Amino acid sequence: GGHTNKEIWLSTFLTFVSKFIVTLSFLPFLFMFALDVGIILDIIWGFLILSVFSYIIAKKQQNNPIKAIIEHVLIMGIVICITYYLGKLIDQFFMMR
Repeated sequence: GGHTNKEIWLSTFLTFVSKFIVTLSFLPFLFMFALDVGIILDIIWGFLILSVFSYIIAKKQQNNPIKAIIEHVLIMGIVICITYYLGKLIDQFFMMR
């Protein structure tokens, strides 16, 4: 069976709202602490959220939750490192001009 138009729009709306709330949950750390501390706390918060969601989804799909958490956290760590060093590289490029 297909989904009704109403179900599709409700799903789209709920997806948007949940992503918006998760995104907003990172802001308090940036407002309450110095920028460097806020960034570290946001990274820790991101790891926690990712771990919880990975666990829930893995359990629901009857997969190994520990494997899913390690996989997703590892990817997140790699993305953070690449982004950080790419930012440094771009910063140096513009400082040379």
